Amino acid sequence: VLLKAIIDAKTHKQIQAQHTSGTTRSANKKDDKSLIKVAHRPVSKDLINELYKVNSQKLSVLKDNDSRHGEGFCTDFKLFTCTSPQIQQLEADLKDIAKEALCKEIYSFKNDSFLNIFEAGAGSVPHNHIRPTHKKFDLWKHQFSLVYYVDPGDQNCKHPGILQMLDPDIQILPRRGMILIFPSTRMHSSYYGGSKKRLMVGVNFFAFEAST
Repeated sequence: VLLKAIIDAKTHKQIQAQHTSGTTRSANKKDDKSLIKVAHRPVSKDLINELYKVNSQKLSVLKDNDSRHGEGFCTDFKLFTCTSPQIQQLEADLKDIAKEALCKEIYSFKNDSFLNIFEAGAGSVPHNHIRPTHKKFDLWKHQFSLVYYVDPGDQNCKHPGILQMLDPDIQILPRRGMILIFPSTRMHSSYYGGSKKRLMVGVNFFAFEAST
């Protein structure tokens, strides 16, 4: 990924040198900031059963710097290393969907994948998925986040788990099987108050132009 980022930076530097006005570059930055790709993948009972078998821990024992809070459970960030055929197929499908949606090659899909199981009162404070290490070689420019709503839970309540995207502000009510892909720099939050469990798979990954 680091090598891809270096090559991409050199390529864009050459392109920028050929366009002294910089108009094209500015427009691309603006588009990336507000980018949200929406897709769908059917959810099977077999997948849900397999996800419940994955080792998890309570949200209440997470570190203070974790954005998640409240009642519920979560896995570690290696969900797609599970050998379950259903979870392996999910990884392959989501990777293909991300590739088609972004028109880019997808990398490092296993390294930051997780499952959240939210119960009433669970949610996440405004956050993004950029880490200090991603500032090296401008890795943050190539990172995207994907959420897959396996089961949105109870949506007939005061707080059905709306995903609040910030800058620009957009509210999205998740549906079963909905997939959202957006730049990892994008701040977002949610709060769930339903009576049923809510399952969501998340992935943070890198994407590059095929020519890189």
